[in-house]
This record gives sequence, C-alpha cells and structure tokens, in this order.
Amino acid sequence: KAQVWNCNLVGLEDLRTGSDDVRAEVAGYLNKLIRYGVSGFRVDAAKHMPQRDLDAIYSRLDRTKDGVKPYWSLEVLPGGPGVLRPEAYLRSGDVLGVDGARQMQQAFKSYTGDQTGSLSSLEVFGTEAGLTPSAKTVSFVTNHDSEGNTNDYLSYKDGPTFVLAHQWLLADGYGSPQVYSSFAWQDKDDSPPARADGRITDAVCGQGWTCVHRDRGIVAMIGWHDYVGTAKRVNFWTDDANVVAFSKGNRGWVALNNGAAAQQVRVQTGLPKGRYCDVVSGTEQAGACTGTVVTVNSTGFASVTVPAKGVVAVTRASHL
Repeated sequence: KAQVWNCNLVGLEDLRTGSDDVRAEVAGYLNKLIRYGVSGFRVDAAKHMPQRDLDAIYSRLDRTKDGVKPYWSLEVLPGGPGVLRPEAYLRSGDVLGVDGARQMQQAFKSYTGDQTGSLSSLEVFGTEAGLTPSAKTVSFVTNHDSEGNTNDYLSYKDGPTFVLAHQWLLADGYGSPQVYSSFAWQDKDDSPPARADGRITDAVCGQGWTCVHRDRGIVAMIGWHDYVGTAKRVNFWTDDANVVAFSKGNRGWVALNNGAAAQQVRVQTGLPKGRYCDVVSGTEQAGACTGTVVTVNSTGFASVTVPAKGVVAVTRASHL
C-alpha cells in the first residue's frame, strides 16, 4: 500500500497530495477548467492516491455551470488487495469497469483470438458476475489506454464486432456506458492524425478518425438505452452460442447476433400485442416503418430474423 500510494509511478513525479498546499493547487486548476465549462474529470491512476486525498481535492471543487458538483470517475485497476481494490474507492467516485470490458472481449471474440466467441456467456454480466456496482461504474468496450491491447480488449479493428459490443453494452445497461471513438492506428503507440507541422487535424470522420459514435446502429441503441432506463433485464434467451435476446422490463426488447449468418428466433418479448418498428434498421414515418417490423402476438412472442453481426431492437414507443 505504501509503495503504491507514495512512490513514483513509472518514473512520473508523485505529488504530495496529503499536503493542503498541493490539494489547493490541484483543486484550483480543476476549478479553472470548471469555469471554462468542464463538467467532469477522469482521474488517471487514482489507485496511486489515498482515498482521503482524492476526497479532500474533490471537496474543494466548485459547482459546474449546471449547478451540480462535477462528475468524478477514477481509474482503479483491479488486482490490488484491501484498500487498493476498486471497491475501496467507490465512496470517492465512480470507477472504470475494466473487468467488464475484458469479459465482453472474451464473449465477442475470446482471449485466444477466436473470432466467434460466445454471447451466451453474457447471461451473467455486470454486478451479478462479481463486477463493481452498476450505479458506480463507468462501463466501456475499450478506452485510450486499452485499445492497443488487442489480446484483452476489442478495438475498431474488429469492425462490426466492435460496433456490436457497444450495442450490447447499451442494451444491457450495466454502468454508465461510454461509447469510444478514436483514430486509425497501425502501432499502439501511434499518435493521432496530424499535419506536416505536427498539429493534430480536426476530427473529420473518414480522415483518420473512426467516429464510432456516429454509427447509425450505435446512435439508435443510445436512444433505446435511454428509453428503457433502469428497467430490469428479463426474458433472457440464447441459442447457447452467439445469439441472445432479452427484454428490459416491459419497456423494450432486443436481439443480438454475433454470428456470420442471419438467424431466425422465436422469443418472448415482454411487450403487448402489436407491430413494432425496429429502431436499428429503420424509423417510423407516417405510421409505417422504413426497416424491420416485429410482430408480437397476444402471448408476447415474436418470430424475428436477426441479421449477421446485427441487432433488432424495439420499444413501446416504436409501436406502429
């Protein structure tokens, strides 16, 4: 504990955060950013700071322009004992869901590089799988630290699988899901796209920037995620391989297919009888759906074809 908290980390200078002067200096800088309009902070290597120091700094922070205290997320890598565990930092802020990202990589691709994985393993996910509490976790598929580690995490190089993993995370609802956009790279230490003078280019989609957040299927699932809210996941169904489906209470239903071929499923949706517009493939226009229509019978069941590496998702609001 003393070494982790008090010694330099990979050659970086270690601030004496137990000092009131240092705490005031750090908080002063963060408050300057808050005045510029910043609403939250990710604390890198928070595991290398005692919780009392983090709490003391946070207590000095001003309210944001929205009138609330800034969001405070902490990078606390798993593996440490006692006061160094992510759970020990939950009272100080939300923590990054590193283990959840690894579990998704294994389910969608596997640690050994197997391209098939097994989505059925995600029936037990999140807090039920021993991960940190959902309400205190920043969940993600990958981030700027992990995307180069393709043995343990998915990346944009996984193409539709990367998109599908984000859609799963948004559908499941564990934690506060973070959609990750970055830039194309060949080596994990590559810098962002830049001009000849070294200045980083504007983030224009298709010009070296991946813009995953602009993917239509992800945008649709963000709306789906927000609509179903905290409704409980029920009616979980799987083919014991790469197709899963479930409801979120009686608010919405979703099916995901990680396989290379379309699959037809007949499942319980938890929704009232009627016709629903798939929010991923289309939109409702003048009472008609431009994409897939899901027909639910009087017992709540529906037969649906789920496209390869794809998603079908409906909500009560998408009822035709």
